[in-house]
Amino acid sequence: MPNIAAVVAAVALALPQAASVVPSADTSASAADALYARYRIAIPSMKQPANMVVEYTQTRSGPLRVVTENHRLYRDADGHERNETTAINGVPATRPRVSIYTRATWTYSADKFLVDTDSYQVAPRGPVNVNGRKGYAFAVVMKEATAFAVTDLEIDARTALPVLERFVAGTPTCSATGSIEFGPVGGYWLPKIVSVTCAVVASPDAAVLSPPAASYRDTIRFSSYSFPNAIPAQVFGLSPTPAPDTSGTPRR
Repeated sequence: MPNIAAVVAAVALALPQAASVVPSADTSASAADALYARYRIAIPSMKQPANMVVEYTQTRSGPLRVVTENHRLYRDADGHERNETTAINGVPATRPRVSIYTRATWTYSADKFLVDTDSYQVAPRGPVNVNGRKGYAFAVVMKEATAFAVTDLEIDARTALPVLERFVAGTPTCSATGSIEFGPVGGYWLPKIVSVTCAVVASPDAAVLSPPAASYRDTIRFSSYSFPNAIPAQVFGLSPTPAPDTSGTPRR
C-alpha cells in the first residue's frame, strides 16, 4: 500500500493547476485578509517542542485488506527520530520494529504546510467552525504546477494557526487527495489527524485512471503527546556524550 509520508513528501509528478478562485459574496474581506496576514506571521514564529514523544495509530485500507499499526515516535531537539511499531492489528509486537533517522523538520509540522503568497493565490470562502474552534476558510490555488499543493486552508480566528488543510499530491504510481487537522497540545500546535486517499496510476506516464484500478486510504491519528526535558541518546542508537573529566579540578 502507498505510504502516507511518501505521498505527503512527493515531488515526482506535476499536478495540473486548478481553476481561478472566486471569493464568497458574504465574506468579510477585510477580516479575512487580516486573519491571513496574522497566519503568515504566526507560522514562522510558531513554538516547536524541543523533545517529543507521541503515539499514533495508522490504518491502511485497500481493496483486499485493512492493516492497523500502533506506533511510538521519539524526536529530539537535534532532529533525531526513533519510530517503533508496537502492535499490528491489535496484536502487540514481541519485538517492536524500529526505524531510526534524522531530519530537520518533522513531516507533519504545520510549517511544512505553509500557504504563502509567493506560491499560492488565496481567497476567503467564509466563516467555519472546526472542532469547536471558529475561523475562516480560504480557497487556495498553487500558482505553478507542482507535485504537492494545498487546496483549502482553514485558520483558527484566535491563534491565526491552521486547523484544517486539504491537499493534492502525486507520485509516479499514485494520484492523491488528503487532509490534515491541527490543534493545541500542551502549549504547542500539533497534528491530530492526517488522511490520504490514493488512486493508483497505471504507469509513470499515465494520468489518473478513470475509473482507477484501485484506491487506498491511509489515516494517522496522533495521541498521547508528551514533552520530556531530554531523551537519552541511546534511544536513537547514539553513544552518549562523555561527562567532562573533573578529577583534576580542586574542590572548594
